[in-house]
Amino acid sequence: MNKTKTIDYYRFSLGIKKYGYNSEFRKAYESMTAQLRHDELNEFFDEWNVPYNDISKDYKFNENDWAHFHDVILDATYHDDKVDLNQEQMEQLFLELPEHMKNDAKKWGMNDTPWRDTLHMWYKENKMNN
Repeated sequence: MNKTKTIDYYRFSLGIKKYGYNSEFRKAYESMTAQLRHDELNEFFDEWNVPYNDISKDYKFNENDWAHFHDVILDATYHDDKVDLNQEQMEQLFLELPEHMKNDAKKWGMNDTPWRDTLHMWYKENKMNN
């Protein structure tokens, strides 16, 4: 699944949480996607006031956690492009992680050495080889 579809699906699930499964929101979304109007989805989500992500609500990460996340990505790319992500980019990348990694980050924190090692390997395997 590419990044855009991941974000669209996540925003759709937030909309379902907000409005309910049998809502006008879901009907309008299904109508739009059935017509293959995917290029209009961001505008659609904005009209319904559905956020891009809700990491602050789903996960209680502080500035220190995000600093560790940032450092892992910078370390992974140090000899190549030195990727220096901003907060929004880090949150979007976090949403792309497998569920078990997100759950471990929530449980142990992003400063946990095994979690940092796993993030480093995941990034190299999934983002640098593409």
